[in-house]
Amino acid sequence: MTGIRAEGVTVTDCWSDWGPPDEARPRLEDISITDVRLRDVALNGAVLKDVTIDGLDTDKRSMLFDALELEHVILRGRVTTVILNPRHPSPEYEAEYLNVIRAHEASVDWTLDISEAVGKVTLRGHNAELVRRNPATQALVRQENVSDGKWRALDMGVSEFEITLNMLSERGWANTILCADETRKDIFESQLRVLDALRAEGIADQE
Repeated sequence: MTGIRAEGVTVTDCWSDWGPPDEARPRLEDISITDVRLRDVALNGAVLKDVTIDGLDTDKRSMLFDALELEHVILRGRVTTVILNPRHPSPEYEAEYLNVIRAHEASVDWTLDISEAVGKVTLRGHNAELVRRNPATQALVRQENVSDGKWRALDMGVSEFEITLNMLSERGWANTILCADETRKDIFESQLRVLDALRAEGIADQE
């Protein structure tokens, strides 16, 4: 799928076939869409290149994006929940996809831009060094800075970051990004305070 420009798109009951990371994978390239709603959608193993999504609303079955190969993908505007994991959900293909995605990440200048995204975006193993972010609300945390457990002495408040930091320290990711969710007025200020505390302790990057 390529060369699409659209606005106000709803996608329902759309699933990618499971298979190895070959040329049969779903490919989305040179696409720009505003206001996207996903309902019962799973794009496991897809390749996204030069894709811009401005406004994304996902349901619980559509918020998990597994084994995506990303290159120059821009996610901006209001986002409900997006969880990106390079691991394929099928154990049969997991190692193959990880190898392909790691090799791809080593060959590109950047993968994802979330600097203008407002909402909840979570990385679970993708290389956060290749993600463009907003330093005011999005902080990069490296594995080596959480391995000593020092962060556990900090007051996490109601930031919802504890789960991500636990996974970072236990699952061997190189890094991740913590995003303060401006759409959640009940926890946004608490999240910002936690990011400030993590930076002050040298656990999160300063910029």
